[in-house]
Amino acid sequence: MYREKTPAPILKILDQEPGTTLWGTKLVGREKGEKSWEILAKKIWRSKDNVITICEDIEDAIVYIDGKKVNFSAPRVRLDEVRQMMTLEGGIRGNVDKGYFETNVIHVDLQKRTLKSTSKVKFTYEEGVLTADRMEADLKAEVISLIGNVIGRDGDQVFVGEQIDYSYNDNTYQIHGETEVELEL
Repeated sequence: MYREKTPAPILKILDQEPGTTLWGTKLVGREKGEKSWEILAKKIWRSKDNVITICEDIEDAIVYIDGKKVNFSAPRVRLDEVRQMMTLEGGIRGNVDKGYFETNVIHVDLQKRTLKSTSKVKFTYEEGVLTADRMEADLKAEVISLIGNVIGRDGDQVFVGEQIDYSYNDNTYQIHGETEVELEL
């Protein structure tokens, strides 16, 4: 027996949609009326419950900390608004005062203003370059910790260590664990 399909009411169709897609949009997160973060992307998808946001073709991603900002470029960003986490994926570059870092995955805790990368990282600053297996940073304290197989080149010296804490505010670093330093005399 043939039955003609009857179209579902429009409200029912919209109710079943998995989310909303926005094109060429700037998304801004606020905390206590102040900008907390913003993302400018060619494509933004938000889950129906507004918990998960996925941004692609990022033109700019910014996290604000006490009047300063950290800019990121990345192909993809995932926001989890319940956990207050921003995950950047792909070839990432993060710009901080007096330097920048490059890696493949970064998790930013928007509440604590910290970030972690479990993939190899390269940090370039005014006087040199640091590389390591992973990175953690306290954006409020303006300290980046490079951890595991750290190699640093600063002017004429090369050093190898287990961990380096670099303060990009005052351009100083502390080396932790067994360390080897080579000096050019």
